[in-house]
Amino acid sequence: MYLDLIASACNQADFTPQIAPEAPRILSTLNLVAAGLGVTLTPESLQSLHMDVIAYRSVPSDPLLTAPLNLECRNADHSTAARQFVAMAGQGARSVQQDEGCQTE
Repeated sequence: MYLDLIASACNQADFTPQIAPEAPRILSTLNLVAAGLGVTLTPESLQSLHMDVIAYRSVPSDPLLTAPLNLECRNADHSTAARQFVAMAGQGARSVQQDEGCQTE
């Protein structure tokens, strides 16, 4: 899914990436970059995983390069703070969907 989004954005910019090798996990892509095997696109938050041989550069925002987010939590035994966070996240997601004209459940 992400690979298709990235390839589509590159194609729209008249650039065709040569993608190889692919990594099964996002952290694996950083190891491939560190080994000199290419470049990768990652969320900005991964900059906190400082690696001396990797340079992080910001990429301008593009609505075509948005990624879905999932909230994972335990099925039961939530703490009060966890329940409140899940409720707030759900409200925020519904608000974003309404702003974008999406249907809410």
